[in-house]
Amino acid sequence: TEGLTEDLDYEPEEVAWIISLDVDGRWLGLIPTAMPQPKGKPKAKTMQIPRHEKRTSGNTAYFLVDKAEYVLGLLDDPNLNSDRQQKIELRRRLFLDQIQKAITATSLAALRAVASFLQSDFARAETIADLRRQGYASNDWICFEVGGHLLHDDRQVRAYFSNRRIESGEQKSQCLICGELRLPIDKHPDIQLRGKSTGGIALVSFNKDAFMS
Repeated sequence: TEGLTEDLDYEPEEVAWIISLDVDGRWLGLIPTAMPQPKGKPKAKTMQIPRHEKRTSGNTAYFLVDKAEYVLGLLDDPNLNSDRQQKIELRRRLFLDQIQKAITATSLAALRAVASFLQSDFARAETIADLRRQGYASNDWICFEVGGHLLHDDRQVRAYFSNRRIESGEQKSQCLICGELRLPIDKHPDIQLRGKSTGGIALVSFNKDAFMS
């Protein structure tokens, strides 16, 4: 099974980079997760990360795991005009703001470590330089580990994120797959089926035999 209904507050994504910090928020290094594949280019590790809505043209930061421009305020082009630079700085602050709200709710030391790192211009600059040296892509996902543990996998962090979804006002409904009461989601990740599209097949419901194919 692919575990698509185990925790609907989380979803699978290929996360390319791990920013490693000590318990005080000091930068320890940047860990690439990409592994060689029998065919094609290396593939980043798939992780279960906090669920996020599809981002459009607006400024929307995701919780704990995001792209470099939100996590670090990383500019692809240092010669961007001032409006673009201001937009990137806004996105960086929105990402940090989500973490600070989680700190207020949980007082979790590991979250404080990440906030401390993100507020250090020097530490962020070190990380940005290492990302560029190792050849990052602008659409790569980045996460954090603190004291050797992935922060988004922390039990208290998961509980906080789940409670945040509940407090958003969404009503639970019965899942058609597992039968339990769950908060609804827009869609499940695509399912990998042998002999089918390499991009995956959408999980759908149906009520007529004609749709079973």
